[in-house]
Amino acid sequence: MKNLSLRQIRIFSAAARHLSFCRAAEEMHLSAPAVSMQIKELEEELGSTLFLRSGRKVALTSAGDTFRVHADKVLSALLEAEAAMKTIKDAK
Repeated sequence: MKNLSLRQIRIFSAAARHLSFCRAAEEMHLSAPAVSMQIKELEEELGSTLFLRSGRKVALTSAGDTFRVHADKVLSALLEAEAAMKTIKDAK
């Protein structure tokens, strides 16, 4: 398995939050096809379908819901790390 990118995790998180690739695309300043492509690559990398697609509607699969929990933890930890580094920088 190659490394998952933070970009893919952020795109997935936005799509999972909105249950819409179009809304995720707007939030991430990308095109909807770019979001769809990143999600497809992520699914291939993980070997699991994360979203059920029905026309313009998407829903999380059980694998997608599990990955969402972990993706949220990763993104939260990243925000905490950035805040900690800012605190150290500001203390100098």
